[in-house]
Amino acid sequence: MNKIPFVFFVVSLVVVASVTATPARTVGVNTGDWIKFADIDVTWSSNDPNASKMPWGMDLEMYNQTEWMRMEITQVSGTNVTVQSIVHFKNGTEEISGGWVDVETGEGVTQLAWL
Repeated sequence: MNKIPFVFFVVSLVVVASVTATPARTVGVNTGDWIKFADIDVTWSSNDPNASKMPWGMDLEMYNQTEWMRMEITQVSGTNVTVQSIVHFKNGTEEISGGWVDVETGEGVTQLAWL
């Protein structure tokens, strides 16, 4: 058997396997990690005259009344990440939301609570 075609065949299999294999996703945060945003200014524009200002049903204008927003990782388990978000408004009220996401599948759940 000729060694060159055999080596070429094996190398080809390795290349095809490495190209088609999906890389494993890993979590890049830890419990207790957080980020805080302040001086939030939200605008919306479109060049489509038929576009709705709030196409996703979100009241983006309320975020212009935001003093700060903080998101904290509350739990990491495998590829699942749980987060809590607090939006503190200029009038002193807060919106707390929480949820989780699986970084491998993209599936997740979000829950909101108003204070």
